[in-house]
Amino acid sequence: MLSRNLLMRVCTLTVAVVTTLVLAFSSGGCGSIAKKVQEHLTLVKGIISDFQEAEKELNNHWNLGLAEQKDIGDSLDSFRKAIAKGEDKIDEVDPPEPCREVHRETGRLLSRGRELAMLMSESCDYLESVSSVASSIEDLLGKMNALIEKNEIAVGLPDLFEESDKIYDNFASIVTPAEFQSIREELEKFIEEIRDHLTKAMKTAGIQTGTTEERGSVAEEQEEPSSSVTKAVGRILDDLPEIWGQVAGRIAVLMNDLRVSSGVAAKQIEIDNVLSNVNAMISELDKRYALHGK
Repeated sequence: MLSRNLLMRVCTLTVAVVTTLVLAFSSGGCGSIAKKVQEHLTLVKGIISDFQEAEKELNNHWNLGLAEQKDIGDSLDSFRKAIAKGEDKIDEVDPPEPCREVHRETGRLLSRGRELAMLMSESCDYLESVSSVASSIEDLLGKMNALIEKNEIAVGLPDLFEESDKIYDNFASIVTPAEFQSIREELEKFIEEIRDHLTKAMKTAGIQTGTTEERGSVAEEQEEPSSSVTKAVGRILDDLPEIWGQVAGRIAVLMNDLRVSSGVAAKQIEIDNVLSNVNAMISELDKRYALHGK
């Protein structure tokens, strides 16, 4: 049997070893884990920040007019790049144990983002194409208004009519997905409205309609339009901007309907829910593993 003194010395040594281990864990182990957690959270926060910025830019296009959609393809590319960059960062690291769940949820967020990009792909292609038509319409209306204000509208009618021809040709060349048919119909009706108004205005001004060559053959024989003719032409055309505003309003409603029917709205809600969950996890981990005195 061990002597009483020897037993006490063994007990004292055991207590010292345990105390040393506890102190070591407290000073080094916990601090090391907290540092790893914070490093991983910094990584996740950067991924989420890039994702949110790109998603916001892409989703904002649903609130813009057709003429402002020319950059929607670039916005979709930026969103896809943010997702791919985030996925690469997630895949190449092994998270510390406390961060495994937030790590998985961040990956799930990126997956939902990729699904959103797929849903919006066809919409972006069409909207980018048709934006040039809407932009050309607004340019034509702007030129028309400027000519009316300068009392030169009658003289400028042939150029406006030719420009409307180009708009129609561009519009007719665009392949329209079935879900955008209602938007196409609104645009087509308005382009026809422009041509009808211009045709009536040219008849009022005594200007021949037809090709540039056909009009050119009689242009030298035509007299300068009188002031009364110029005013009459202006009255025929001056309601086109208001009609365009009404068309744009109806198209905005159709765009919102499409956002819902295509599944984009539901996917955005799903993303918001996952994002809220991830942010809650980050906040909890930030509190639990805060670095003091760093």
